Amino acid sequence: MPAAPHAPNRSRRARRLLLFTLVAVILAALVGGVSLARWRALALVHPARSAVTQTPADYGIPDWEDITLATADGLTLPGWFVQPVADAPTIVFVHGYAGNRGDLLPLAGPLVTEGYGALLFDLRNHGESDGHITTLGYLETYDVQAAVAYLHTRPDVNLDQLALVGHSMGAATALRAAARLPEIRAVAAISGYSSIQDNVAEAVYKLTGLPSFP
Repeated sequence: MPAAPHAPNRSRRARRLLLFTLVAVILAALVGGVSLARWRALALVHPARSAVTQTPADYGIPDWEDITLATADGLTLPGWFVQPVADAPTIVFVHGYAGNRGDLLPLAGPLVTEGYGALLFDLRNHGESDGHITTLGYLETYDVQAAVAYLHTRPDVNLDQLALVGHSMGAATALRAAARLPEIRAVAAISGYSSIQDNVAEAVYKLTGLPSFP
């Protein structure tokens, strides 16, 4: 009987401990979720760079020029230019996420054989280009605009015969750029995505197994 008066105190302590534990678990889950989201977001906008290990010669293109593009926001992007035959069209090739200018050489090679001109380059924060962040096609539009601006300096390019070919992120970038470049006559978008929001949501789920809303 003497222990009975202390029972309510033990009960209150147990409830407080349970409440403290519950709050701690919720806070840990929130901090963990935010940390995971930040970690994956940083990985998404800072993809590992892939080395440029191929050249146009590997795909039957004997003559090309090493060029440098300058973007409107001050970045330098290396590239290759292949002169068109006579007034044949010139195509700007835009590679995908975590790729480089060599990725679309298999597409460029046969077209160059038919006389087309070609410009392949490294998007910002890819290959050997300047830049420290990837924006999934948003700022990369400046890169395509820089490529087209370079073509305007070439007397051997017919400016009435310009086209863009893009793959994945490059496809979205090419479509965005074409909407801002009236001289572009055609766009081939390969495996592009409908919007950055949808693409990020899908990527978050694939990378973490979690819904994108947190």
